[in-house]
Amino acid sequence: MTSQKDSQTISGCLALTDVDHIKSFIFAAPYLREIRGGSGILARLNDPTEPKEVSERVTSRGGELLYAGGGSVLARFPAWEEASAFLKAESLKLEEQTKGGARMTGVIAEVDAGGFGPAIIAAQSRLREAKARRAAEIQSTPCLLYKPCQACGARPAEQAGSRRDWLVCPPCEERSRQGGERAESRRLYAAFKAGFDDTSRDYWHAVVSPGDLNALASSSKGYIGVIQADGNAIGERVRLLAEIGDEKLFGRFSEECRQATEGAVLSALRAAYPEPRKYEGKDIYPFEFVLLGGDDVEIITTAEEAITIAVSFCEAFTERMSRFAENSGHPELAVAMSAGVVLAQSSYPITSLDNIAGQLLRAAKASSRRLSEQSLIPTIDFMVVTASSTGTVEAIRSKEYRQHSLRFTQRPYTTRELSGLINALGLMKRPPRGATPFPRNKLRSLYEMFFPFRGKEQAELEYLLLQKRLSDKGQVSHREMLRHLNQIAGVEHPDFSFWREVGEGSVEFDTCLVDAVEIYEFLPRRFGQEQDAAAED
Repeated sequence: MTSQKDSQTISGCLALTDVDHIKSFIFAAPYLREIRGGSGILARLNDPTEPKEVSERVTSRGGELLYAGGGSVLARFPAWEEASAFLKAESLKLEEQTKGGARMTGVIAEVDAGGFGPAIIAAQSRLREAKARRAAEIQSTPCLLYKPCQACGARPAEQAGSRRDWLVCPPCEERSRQGGERAESRRLYAAFKAGFDDTSRDYWHAVVSPGDLNALASSSKGYIGVIQADGNAIGERVRLLAEIGDEKLFGRFSEECRQATEGAVLSALRAAYPEPRKYEGKDIYPFEFVLLGGDDVEIITTAEEAITIAVSFCEAFTERMSRFAENSGHPELAVAMSAGVVLAQSSYPITSLDNIAGQLLRAAKASSRRLSEQSLIPTIDFMVVTASSTGTVEAIRSKEYRQHSLRFTQRPYTTRELSGLINALGLMKRPPRGATPFPRNKLRSLYEMFFPFRGKEQAELEYLLLQKRLSDKGQVSHREMLRHLNQIAGVEHPDFSFWREVGEGSVEFDTCLVDAVEIYEFLPRRFGQEQDAAAED
Protein backbone atom coordinates (compact mmCIF):
# COMPACT_ATOMS: atom_id res chain seq x y z
CA MET A 1 0.00 0.00 0.00
CA THR A 2 1.29 3.50 -0.80
CA SER A 3 2.83 5.59 1.95
CA GLN A 4 0.91 8.31 3.77
CA LYS A 5 1.61 11.90 2.75
CA ASP A 6 1.73 15.01 4.90
CA SER A 7 -1.88 15.55 5.99
CA GLN A 8 -1.61 19.25 5.15
CA THR A 9 -1.17 18.50 1.43
CA ILE A 10 -4.31 16.39 0.99
CA SER A 11 -8.03 17.11 1.27
CA GLY A 12 -9.14 13.54 1.76
CA CYS A 13 -8.54 10.00 0.54
CA LEU A 14 -10.27 7.62 -1.85
CA ALA A 15 -10.58 3.99 -0.80
CA LEU A 16 -11.18 1.53 -3.65
CA THR A 17 -11.85 -2.17 -3.08
CA ASP A 18 -12.63 -5.07 -5.37
CA VAL A 19 -13.41 -8.73 -4.64
CA ASP A 20 -10.78 -10.95 -6.24
CA HIS A 21 -12.01 -13.56 -8.71
CA ILE A 22 -15.64 -12.96 -7.85
CA LYS A 23 -16.92 -15.58 -10.31
CA SER A 24 -14.58 -18.20 -8.86
CA PHE A 25 -16.29 -17.79 -5.51
CA ILE A 26 -19.83 -17.81 -6.92
CA PHE A 27 -19.29 -20.82 -9.21
CA ALA A 28 -16.88 -22.73 -6.93
CA ALA A 29 -19.49 -25.47 -6.47
CA PRO A 30 -21.48 -26.19 -9.67
CA TYR A 31 -24.89 -26.45 -7.97
CA LEU A 32 -27.67 -23.91 -8.20
CA ARG A 33 -28.21 -23.68 -4.46
CA GLU A 34 -24.53 -22.91 -3.81
CA ILE A 35 -24.41 -20.49 -6.75
CA ARG A 36 -27.43 -18.67 -5.35
CA GLY A 37 -25.86 -18.59 -1.91
CA GLY A 38 -22.52 -17.26 -3.12
CA SER A 39 -24.21 -14.63 -5.21
CA GLY A 40 -26.42 -13.56 -2.32
CA ILE A 41 -23.51 -13.21 0.11
CA LEU A 42 -21.61 -10.87 -2.21
CA ALA A 43 -24.72 -8.98 -3.30
CA ARG A 44 -25.63 -8.05 0.26
CA LEU A 45 -22.06 -7.17 1.12
CA ASN A 46 -21.85 -4.19 -1.24
CA ASP A 47 -25.42 -3.38 -2.20
CA PRO A 48 -25.79 0.38 -1.53
CA THR A 49 -29.54 0.03 -0.96
CA GLU A 50 -29.32 -2.68 1.70
CA PRO A 51 -29.84 -1.34 5.25
CA LYS A 52 -26.95 -1.77 7.68
CA GLU A 53 -24.59 -2.69 4.87
CA VAL A 54 -21.93 -0.86 2.86
CA SER A 55 -23.51 2.62 2.95
CA GLU A 56 -23.73 2.56 6.74
CA ARG A 57 -20.24 1.10 7.09
CA VAL A 58 -18.81 3.98 5.05
CA THR A 59 -20.72 6.78 6.81
CA SER A 60 -19.94 5.37 10.27
CA ARG A 61 -16.29 6.16 9.56
CA GLY A 62 -17.04 9.67 8.33
CA GLY A 63 -16.88 8.70 4.65
CA GLU A 64 -19.05 9.25 1.59
CA LEU A 65 -20.00 6.32 -0.65
CA LEU A 66 -19.36 7.12 -4.31
CA TYR A 67 -19.96 3.70 -5.86
CA ALA A 68 -20.81 0.15 -4.81
CA GLY A 69 -21.73 -2.84 -6.91
CA GLY A 70 -20.39 -5.86 -8.76
CA GLY A 71 -17.89 -6.60 -6.00
CA SER A 72 -16.37 -3.10 -5.96
CA VAL A 73 -16.64 -0.16 -3.57
CA LEU A 74 -15.35 3.40 -3.96
CA ALA A 75 -15.62 5.79 -1.03
CA ARG A 76 -14.07 9.07 0.05
CA PHE A 77 -12.79 9.60 3.59
CA PRO A 78 -11.48 12.72 5.32
CA ALA A 79 -8.11 11.18 6.14
CA TRP A 80 -5.83 8.20 5.50
CA GLU A 81 -6.55 6.63 8.88
CA GLU A 82 -10.30 6.32 8.23
CA ALA A 83 -9.75 4.96 4.72
CA SER A 84 -7.22 2.40 5.96
CA ALA A 85 -9.52 1.30 8.79
CA PHE A 86 -12.39 0.89 6.31
CA LEU A 87 -10.30 -1.33 4.01
CA LYS A 88 -9.22 -3.55 6.90
CA ALA A 89 -12.77 -3.84 8.20
CA GLU A 90 -14.16 -4.69 4.74
CA SER A 91 -11.55 -7.38 4.23
CA LEU A 92 -12.35 -8.95 7.59
CA LYS A 93 -16.10 -8.77 6.92
CA LEU A 94 -15.69 -10.48 3.55
CA GLU A 95 -13.61 -13.23 5.11
CA GLU A 96 -16.20 -13.68 7.86
CA GLN A 97 -19.19 -13.68 5.50
CA THR A 98 -17.60 -16.13 3.05
CA LYS A 99 -15.85 -18.27 5.71
CA GLY A 100 -12.55 -17.52 4.04
CA GLY A 101 -13.81 -18.40 0.57
CA ALA A 102 -13.21 -14.97 -0.99
CA ARG A 103 -10.83 -12.10 -0.49
CA MET A 104 -10.55 -8.55 -1.72
CA THR A 105 -7.87 -6.10 -2.78
CA GLY A 106 -8.01 -2.52 -1.54
CA VAL A 107 -5.97 0.63 -2.23
CA ILE A 108 -5.94 4.25 -1.10
CA ALA A 109 -5.27 7.35 -3.17
CA GLU A 110 -4.88 10.84 -1.72
CA VAL A 111 -7.02 13.68 -3.05
CA ASP A 112 -4.40 16.41 -3.18
CA ALA A 113 -4.19 19.78 -4.91
CA GLY A 114 -4.86 18.07 -8.25
CA GLY A 115 -8.40 17.28 -7.13
CA PHE A 116 -10.70 14.30 -7.54
CA GLY A 117 -9.86 13.44 -11.17
CA PRO A 118 -6.18 12.49 -10.73
CA ALA A 119 -7.04 10.69 -7.49
CA ILE A 120 -9.55 8.32 -9.11
CA ILE A 121 -7.13 7.54 -11.95
CA ALA A 122 -4.38 6.86 -9.41
CA ALA A 123 -6.68 4.62 -7.37
CA GLN A 124 -7.64 2.52 -10.38
CA SER A 125 -4.01 2.20 -11.47
CA ARG A 126 -2.93 1.10 -8.00
CA LEU A 127 -5.77 -1.40 -7.80
CA ARG A 128 -4.76 -3.01 -11.11
CA GLU A 129 -1.16 -3.28 -9.93
CA ALA A 130 -2.16 -4.70 -6.55
CA LYS A 131 -4.45 -7.30 -8.11
CA ALA A 132 -1.75 -8.30 -10.59
CA ARG A 133 0.72 -8.83 -7.74
CA ARG A 134 -1.81 -10.87 -5.82
CA ALA A 135 -2.63 -13.01 -8.85
CA ALA A 136 1.07 -13.83 -9.17
CA GLU A 137 1.28 -15.10 -5.59
CA ILE A 138 1.96 -18.80 -5.26
CA GLN A 139 -1.12 -20.49 -3.86
CA SER A 140 -0.62 -23.21 -1.29
CA THR A 141 -1.67 -26.69 -2.32
CA PRO A 142 -3.81 -28.62 0.16
CA CYS A 143 -2.13 -31.64 1.68
CA LEU A 144 -2.87 -34.72 -0.40
CA LEU A 145 -3.90 -36.52 2.77
CA TYR A 146 -6.90 -34.21 3.15
CA LYS A 147 -10.22 -35.30 1.72
CA PRO A 148 -11.32 -32.65 -0.79
CA CYS A 149 -14.65 -30.90 -0.35
CA GLN A 150 -17.35 -32.92 -2.11
CA ALA A 151 -19.06 -29.76 -3.32
CA CYS A 152 -16.24 -27.68 -4.85
CA GLY A 153 -13.41 -30.23 -4.92
CA ALA A 154 -10.90 -27.42 -4.41
CA ARG A 155 -10.60 -27.03 -0.65
CA PRO A 156 -10.11 -29.57 2.13
CA ALA A 157 -13.32 -30.90 3.65
CA GLU A 158 -13.65 -29.83 7.27
CA GLN A 159 -17.21 -30.67 8.28
CA ALA A 160 -20.30 -32.67 7.46
CA GLY A 161 -22.68 -30.77 5.25
CA SER A 162 -26.02 -29.83 6.82
CA ARG A 163 -27.97 -30.40 3.61
CA ARG A 164 -26.32 -33.30 1.81
CA ASP A 165 -24.57 -36.31 3.26
CA TRP A 166 -21.26 -34.82 2.13
CA LEU A 167 -18.04 -33.66 3.71
CA VAL A 168 -17.58 -30.03 2.73
CA CYS A 169 -15.39 -27.00 3.31
CA PRO A 170 -16.69 -24.03 5.37
CA PRO A 171 -17.19 -21.73 2.32
CA CYS A 172 -19.35 -24.33 0.55
CA GLU A 173 -21.38 -24.96 3.69
CA GLU A 174 -22.02 -21.23 3.98
CA ARG A 175 -22.96 -20.95 0.30
CA SER A 176 -25.39 -23.84 0.72
CA ARG A 177 -26.90 -22.32 3.86
CA GLN A 178 -27.35 -18.91 2.26
CA GLY A 179 -28.71 -20.46 -0.96
CA GLY A 180 -31.45 -22.13 1.01
CA GLU A 181 -33.15 -18.84 1.83
CA ARG A 182 -36.50 -18.17 0.23
CA ALA A 183 -35.68 -16.13 -2.84
CA GLU A 184 -38.08 -13.33 -1.99
CA SER A 185 -36.00 -12.53 1.07
CA ARG A 186 -33.44 -11.08 -1.33
CA ARG A 187 -34.08 -7.52 -2.42
CA LEU A 188 -33.93 -8.09 -6.19
CA TYR A 189 -36.69 -10.70 -6.13
CA ALA A 190 -38.88 -8.43 -4.04
CA ALA A 191 -38.20 -5.58 -6.49
CA PHE A 192 -39.08 -7.89 -9.41
CA LYS A 193 -42.50 -8.67 -7.90
CA ALA A 194 -43.15 -5.09 -6.83
CA GLY A 195 -43.06 -3.96 -10.46
CA PHE A 196 -46.24 -5.87 -11.35
CA ASP A 197 -49.74 -4.53 -10.92
CA ASP A 198 -51.89 -5.99 -8.12
CA THR A 199 -53.46 -8.68 -10.31
CA SER A 200 -50.19 -9.94 -11.77
CA ARG A 201 -48.45 -9.73 -8.41
CA ASP A 202 -50.87 -12.30 -7.03
CA TYR A 203 -49.40 -14.91 -9.40
CA TRP A 204 -46.07 -14.54 -7.60
CA HIS A 205 -47.43 -14.82 -4.08
CA ALA A 206 -46.12 -18.30 -3.21
CA VAL A 207 -43.20 -18.74 -5.61
CA VAL A 208 -40.02 -20.57 -4.62
CA SER A 209 -36.56 -20.75 -6.10
CA PRO A 210 -35.83 -23.69 -8.41
CA GLY A 211 -33.99 -26.45 -6.59
CA ASP A 212 -31.54 -27.05 -9.41
CA LEU A 213 -30.85 -26.16 -13.02
CA ASN A 214 -32.98 -29.06 -14.26
CA ALA A 215 -36.00 -27.51 -12.54
CA LEU A 216 -35.26 -24.11 -14.07
CA ALA A 217 -34.94 -25.71 -17.53
CA SER A 218 -38.02 -27.91 -17.25
CA SER A 219 -40.28 -25.48 -19.13
CA SER A 220 -37.81 -24.90 -21.99
CA LYS A 221 -37.07 -28.38 -23.30
CA GLY A 222 -34.28 -28.97 -20.80
CA TYR A 223 -32.25 -25.94 -21.90
CA ILE A 224 -31.09 -22.90 -19.96
CA GLY A 225 -29.69 -19.55 -21.01
CA VAL A 226 -26.72 -17.86 -19.37
CA ILE A 227 -26.50 -14.12 -20.03
CA GLN A 228 -23.49 -11.93 -19.31
CA ALA A 229 -23.70 -8.20 -19.99
CA ASP A 230 -21.58 -5.16 -19.33
CA GLY A 231 -21.50 -1.46 -20.13
CA ASN A 232 -19.28 -0.67 -23.11
CA ALA A 233 -16.11 1.36 -22.60
CA ILE A 234 -16.90 2.18 -18.97
CA GLY A 235 -13.20 2.72 -18.30
CA GLU A 236 -13.14 5.45 -20.91
CA ARG A 237 -16.14 7.12 -19.31
CA VAL A 238 -14.36 7.04 -15.94
CA ARG A 239 -11.37 8.76 -17.53
CA LEU A 240 -13.70 11.41 -18.97
CA LEU A 241 -15.21 11.92 -15.53
CA ALA A 242 -11.71 12.25 -14.10
CA GLU A 243 -10.92 14.94 -16.67
CA ILE A 244 -14.13 16.77 -15.79
CA GLY A 245 -13.10 16.48 -12.13
CA ASP A 246 -16.62 16.77 -10.70
CA GLU A 247 -16.94 14.35 -7.80
CA LYS A 248 -20.70 14.78 -7.53
CA LEU A 249 -21.12 14.06 -11.27
CA PHE A 250 -19.08 10.89 -10.79
CA GLY A 251 -21.43 9.84 -7.99
CA ARG A 252 -24.52 10.59 -10.10
CA PHE A 253 -23.08 8.69 -13.07
CA SER A 254 -22.32 5.64 -10.91
CA GLU A 255 -25.77 5.66 -9.33
CA GLU A 256 -27.47 6.12 -12.71
CA CYS A 257 -25.53 3.12 -14.08
CA ARG A 258 -26.68 1.01 -11.15
CA GLN A 259 -30.31 2.06 -11.44
CA ALA A 260 -30.32 1.77 -15.23
CA THR A 261 -28.90 -1.75 -15.06
CA GLU A 262 -31.21 -2.96 -12.34
CA GLY A 263 -34.30 -1.29 -13.77
CA ALA A 264 -33.66 -2.57 -17.31
CA VAL A 265 -33.02 -6.15 -16.21
CA LEU A 266 -36.06 -6.33 -13.91
CA SER A 267 -38.30 -4.81 -16.57
CA ALA A 268 -37.06 -7.31 -19.18
CA LEU A 269 -37.68 -10.21 -16.79
CA ARG A 270 -41.23 -9.03 -16.07
CA ALA A 271 -41.98 -8.82 -19.79
CA ALA A 272 -40.59 -12.31 -20.35
CA TYR A 273 -42.24 -13.88 -17.31
CA PRO A 274 -45.66 -12.39 -16.49
CA GLU A 275 -46.37 -15.59 -14.55
CA PRO A 276 -44.16 -18.11 -12.73
CA ARG A 277 -43.34 -21.51 -14.22
CA LYS A 278 -44.48 -24.84 -12.78
CA TYR A 279 -42.22 -27.63 -11.60
CA GLU A 280 -43.46 -30.70 -9.73
CA GLY A 281 -46.63 -28.89 -8.68
CA LYS A 282 -44.84 -25.78 -7.37
CA ASP A 283 -44.57 -22.28 -8.77
CA ILE A 284 -40.90 -21.43 -9.34
CA TYR A 285 -38.90 -18.42 -10.46
CA PRO A 286 -37.73 -19.16 -14.03
CA PHE A 287 -34.52 -17.19 -13.58
CA GLU A 288 -31.63 -16.80 -11.17
CA PHE A 289 -29.57 -13.70 -10.42
CA VAL A 290 -25.85 -14.47 -10.43
CA LEU A 291 -24.47 -10.94 -10.56
CA LEU A 292 -26.32 -7.66 -10.82
CA GLY A 293 -24.43 -4.62 -9.64
CA GLY A 294 -23.16 -1.42 -11.20
CA ASP A 295 -23.16 -2.11 -14.93
CA ASP A 296 -22.36 -5.85 -14.53
CA VAL A 297 -25.02 -8.48 -15.24
CA GLU A 298 -25.09 -12.25 -15.16
CA ILE A 299 -28.36 -14.14 -14.95
CA ILE A 300 -29.54 -17.66 -15.70
CA THR A 301 -32.90 -17.95 -17.46
CA THR A 302 -35.00 -20.40 -19.38
CA ALA A 303 -33.50 -20.83 -22.85
CA GLU A 304 -36.41 -19.60 -24.93
CA GLU A 305 -36.42 -16.17 -23.28
CA ALA A 306 -32.69 -15.56 -22.87
CA ILE A 307 -31.94 -13.73 -26.12
CA THR A 308 -35.00 -11.47 -26.01
CA ILE A 309 -34.33 -10.62 -22.36
CA ALA A 310 -30.79 -9.58 -23.31
CA VAL A 311 -32.02 -7.49 -26.25
CA SER A 312 -34.59 -5.76 -24.05
CA PHE A 313 -32.33 -4.76 -21.17
CA CYS A 314 -29.38 -3.78 -23.39
CA GLU A 315 -31.59 -1.37 -25.31
CA ALA A 316 -33.29 0.00 -22.19
CA PHE A 317 -29.96 0.59 -20.41
CA THR A 318 -28.48 2.30 -23.47
CA GLU A 319 -31.49 4.59 -23.86
CA ARG A 320 -31.53 5.60 -20.19
CA MET A 321 -27.80 6.34 -20.04
CA SER A 322 -28.07 8.38 -23.22
CA ARG A 323 -30.79 10.51 -21.60
CA PHE A 324 -28.68 10.92 -18.48
CA ALA A 325 -25.69 12.06 -20.52
CA GLU A 326 -27.75 14.65 -22.38
CA ASN A 327 -29.45 15.94 -19.23
CA SER A 328 -26.12 16.22 -17.42
CA GLY A 329 -24.70 18.46 -20.13
CA HIS A 330 -22.05 15.87 -20.98
CA PRO A 331 -23.29 13.83 -23.97
CA GLU A 332 -19.88 12.18 -24.15
CA LEU A 333 -20.83 10.18 -21.03
CA ALA A 334 -23.44 8.14 -22.90
CA VAL A 335 -22.97 4.38 -22.46
CA ALA A 336 -24.31 1.38 -24.38
CA MET A 337 -24.57 -2.17 -23.08
CA SER A 338 -23.60 -5.38 -24.87
CA ALA A 339 -24.27 -9.00 -23.94
CA GLY A 340 -23.21 -12.58 -24.55
CA VAL A 341 -25.87 -15.30 -24.42
CA VAL A 342 -25.20 -19.03 -24.37
CA LEU A 343 -27.96 -21.66 -24.63
CA ALA A 344 -27.27 -25.22 -23.51
CA GLN A 345 -28.78 -28.23 -21.82
CA SER A 346 -29.03 -27.83 -18.07
CA SER A 347 -26.62 -30.75 -17.57
CA TYR A 348 -23.79 -28.85 -19.28
CA PRO A 349 -21.13 -27.69 -16.76
CA ILE A 350 -22.23 -24.28 -15.53
CA THR A 351 -18.66 -23.01 -15.14
CA SER A 352 -18.05 -23.77 -18.82
CA LEU A 353 -21.22 -21.88 -19.77
CA ASP A 354 -20.06 -18.92 -17.69
CA ASN A 355 -16.75 -18.98 -19.58
CA ILE A 356 -18.45 -19.19 -22.99
CA ALA A 357 -20.84 -16.36 -22.12
CA GLY A 358 -17.81 -14.25 -21.21
CA GLN A 359 -16.19 -14.97 -24.58
CA LEU A 360 -19.42 -14.03 -26.38
CA LEU A 361 -19.65 -10.80 -24.37
CA ARG A 362 -16.11 -9.83 -25.38
CA ALA A 363 -16.96 -10.51 -29.02
CA ALA A 364 -20.10 -8.39 -28.76
CA LYS A 365 -18.21 -5.51 -27.16
CA ALA A 366 -15.52 -5.69 -29.86
CA SER A 367 -18.25 -5.52 -32.50
CA SER A 368 -19.72 -2.40 -30.87
CA ARG A 369 -16.26 -0.81 -30.95
CA ARG A 370 -15.94 -1.53 -34.67
CA LEU A 371 -19.37 -0.05 -35.37
CA SER A 372 -18.93 3.05 -33.21
CA GLU A 373 -15.72 4.72 -32.05
CA GLN A 374 -17.25 5.31 -28.61
CA SER A 375 -18.91 1.82 -28.50
CA LEU A 376 -22.37 3.41 -28.42
CA ILE A 377 -24.25 0.67 -30.27
CA PRO A 378 -25.71 -2.16 -28.11
CA THR A 379 -24.68 -5.55 -29.50
CA ILE A 380 -25.32 -9.20 -28.68
CA ASP A 381 -23.51 -12.40 -29.52
CA PHE A 382 -25.06 -15.80 -28.87
CA MET A 383 -24.27 -19.47 -29.20
CA VAL A 384 -26.18 -22.73 -28.91
CA VAL A 385 -23.83 -25.22 -27.26
CA THR A 386 -23.95 -28.91 -28.06
CA ALA A 387 -21.89 -31.80 -26.75
CA SER A 388 -19.76 -31.59 -29.91
CA SER A 389 -18.82 -27.93 -29.30
CA THR A 390 -15.15 -27.85 -28.30
CA GLY A 391 -12.60 -25.07 -28.25
CA THR A 392 -13.00 -21.33 -27.89
CA VAL A 393 -15.83 -19.46 -29.57
CA GLU A 394 -13.34 -17.83 -31.94
CA ALA A 395 -11.81 -21.19 -32.87
CA ILE A 396 -15.19 -22.84 -33.46
CA ARG A 397 -16.34 -20.04 -35.73
CA SER A 398 -13.08 -19.91 -37.66
CA LYS A 399 -13.17 -23.68 -38.25
CA GLU A 400 -16.87 -24.46 -38.66
CA TYR A 401 -18.57 -21.18 -39.60
CA ARG A 402 -16.18 -19.86 -42.21
CA GLN A 403 -14.86 -20.88 -45.60
CA HIS A 404 -12.37 -18.39 -46.96
CA SER A 405 -14.36 -15.20 -47.69
CA LEU A 406 -17.72 -16.74 -46.68
CA ARG A 407 -19.09 -16.54 -43.13
CA PHE A 408 -21.99 -18.80 -42.17
CA THR A 409 -23.12 -16.39 -39.45
CA GLN A 410 -23.83 -12.69 -38.95
CA ARG A 411 -23.02 -12.79 -35.24
CA PRO A 412 -22.52 -10.58 -33.27
CA TYR A 413 -25.70 -8.61 -34.01
CA THR A 414 -26.78 -5.15 -33.03
CA THR A 415 -29.88 -5.34 -30.85
CA ARG A 416 -31.87 -3.77 -33.68
CA GLU A 417 -30.71 -6.41 -36.15
CA LEU A 418 -31.40 -9.23 -33.71
CA SER A 419 -34.90 -7.92 -32.97
CA GLY A 420 -35.59 -7.93 -36.71
CA LEU A 421 -34.34 -11.50 -37.03
CA ILE A 422 -36.49 -12.68 -34.11
CA ASN A 423 -39.62 -10.99 -35.50
CA ALA A 424 -39.01 -12.54 -38.92
CA LEU A 425 -38.67 -15.97 -37.28
CA GLY A 426 -41.86 -15.30 -35.34
CA LEU A 427 -43.68 -14.84 -38.65
CA MET A 428 -42.26 -18.15 -39.88
CA LYS A 429 -43.02 -20.17 -36.76
CA ARG A 430 -46.36 -18.63 -35.78
CA PRO A 431 -47.84 -16.87 -38.81
CA PRO A 432 -51.28 -15.21 -38.85
CA ARG A 433 -54.30 -17.46 -38.98
CA GLY A 434 -54.90 -18.68 -42.48
CA ALA A 435 -51.19 -19.24 -43.07
CA THR A 436 -49.16 -22.29 -42.13
CA PRO A 437 -45.83 -22.35 -40.26
CA PHE A 438 -42.64 -22.68 -42.27
CA PRO A 439 -41.94 -26.40 -42.84
CA ARG A 440 -39.41 -27.83 -40.42
CA ASN A 441 -37.92 -30.13 -43.05
CA LYS A 442 -37.10 -27.07 -45.15
CA LEU A 443 -35.36 -25.51 -42.14
CA ARG A 444 -33.19 -28.61 -41.90
CA SER A 445 -32.43 -28.33 -45.60
CA LEU A 446 -31.32 -24.71 -45.13
CA TYR A 447 -28.94 -25.81 -42.37
CA GLU A 448 -27.58 -28.71 -44.41
CA MET A 449 -26.54 -26.30 -47.17
CA PHE A 450 -23.66 -25.33 -44.87
CA PHE A 451 -22.92 -28.49 -42.86
CA PRO A 452 -21.17 -30.02 -44.67
CA PHE A 453 -20.39 -27.12 -46.98
CA ARG A 454 -19.94 -28.17 -50.61
CA GLY A 455 -19.02 -24.84 -52.12
CA LYS A 456 -20.64 -21.48 -52.82
CA GLU A 457 -22.16 -22.42 -56.15
CA GLN A 458 -23.61 -25.69 -54.79
CA ALA A 459 -25.16 -23.89 -51.81
CA GLU A 460 -26.71 -21.26 -54.09
CA LEU A 461 -28.13 -23.96 -56.37
CA GLU A 462 -29.63 -25.85 -53.42
CA TYR A 463 -31.14 -22.61 -52.14
CA LEU A 464 -32.83 -21.84 -55.47
CA LEU A 465 -34.19 -25.39 -55.70
CA LEU A 466 -35.49 -25.23 -52.14
CA GLN A 467 -37.10 -21.87 -52.77
CA LYS A 468 -38.80 -23.18 -55.90
CA ARG A 469 -40.32 -26.04 -53.87
CA LEU A 470 -41.72 -23.67 -51.25
CA SER A 471 -45.39 -22.78 -51.41
CA ASP A 472 -46.22 -19.34 -52.79
CA LYS A 473 -49.88 -19.61 -51.78
CA GLY A 474 -51.74 -18.24 -48.77
CA GLN A 475 -51.95 -15.02 -46.79
CA VAL A 476 -48.22 -15.24 -46.07
CA SER A 477 -46.54 -17.83 -48.26
CA HIS A 478 -43.51 -19.85 -47.21
CA ARG A 479 -41.54 -18.31 -50.06
CA GLU A 480 -42.43 -14.84 -48.78
CA MET A 481 -41.39 -15.79 -45.23
CA LEU A 482 -37.92 -16.81 -46.42
CA ARG A 483 -37.59 -13.74 -48.62
CA HIS A 484 -38.54 -11.51 -45.68
CA LEU A 485 -35.99 -13.21 -43.42
CA ASN A 486 -33.16 -12.55 -45.86
CA GLN A 487 -34.36 -9.02 -46.54
CA ILE A 488 -34.28 -8.24 -42.81
CA ALA A 489 -30.73 -9.61 -42.73
CA GLY A 490 -29.59 -7.10 -45.36
CA VAL A 491 -29.52 -9.35 -48.43
CA GLU A 492 -29.76 -7.12 -51.49
CA HIS A 493 -31.63 -9.59 -53.75
CA PRO A 494 -33.49 -11.93 -51.35
CA ASP A 495 -35.46 -13.58 -54.17
CA PHE A 496 -32.27 -15.04 -55.62
CA SER A 497 -29.64 -15.07 -52.88
CA PHE A 498 -29.05 -15.51 -49.15
CA TRP A 499 -25.58 -13.86 -49.04
CA ARG A 500 -25.09 -10.38 -47.60
CA GLU A 501 -22.16 -8.37 -48.86
CA VAL A 502 -19.98 -7.37 -45.88
CA GLY A 503 -19.35 -3.72 -46.71
CA GLU A 504 -19.81 -2.03 -50.06
CA GLY A 505 -17.44 -3.42 -52.65
CA SER A 506 -16.31 -6.17 -50.28
CA VAL A 507 -15.35 -9.63 -51.45
CA GLU A 508 -16.60 -11.11 -48.15
CA PHE A 509 -20.14 -12.36 -47.62
CA ASP A 510 -22.17 -13.65 -44.69
CA THR A 511 -25.62 -15.10 -44.08
CA CYS A 512 -28.21 -15.21 -41.30
CA LEU A 513 -29.65 -18.62 -42.22
CA VAL A 514 -27.57 -20.71 -39.81
CA ASP A 515 -28.24 -18.25 -36.97
CA ALA A 516 -31.96 -18.38 -37.73
CA VAL A 517 -32.16 -22.16 -37.72
CA GLU A 518 -30.12 -22.48 -34.52
CA ILE A 519 -32.38 -20.20 -32.46
CA TYR A 520 -35.66 -21.19 -34.14
CA GLU A 521 -36.50 -23.72 -31.43
CA PHE A 522 -35.85 -21.13 -28.71
CA LEU A 523 -38.28 -18.51 -29.98
CA PRO A 524 -40.56 -17.10 -27.23
CA ARG A 525 -44.23 -17.79 -27.76
CA ARG A 526 -45.11 -14.09 -27.69
CA PHE A 527 -43.30 -13.57 -31.02
CA GLY A 528 -45.60 -14.22 -33.96
CA GLN A 529 -49.32 -14.97 -33.94
CA GLU A 530 -50.86 -17.59 -31.68
CA GLN A 531 -51.23 -20.97 -33.37
CA ASP A 532 -52.63 -24.25 -32.23
CA ALA A 533 -49.96 -26.52 -30.79
CA ALA A 534 -50.69 -29.05 -33.53
CA ALA A 535 -50.10 -26.45 -36.22
CA GLU A 536 -46.76 -25.47 -34.69
CA ASP A 537 -45.57 -29.05 -34.66
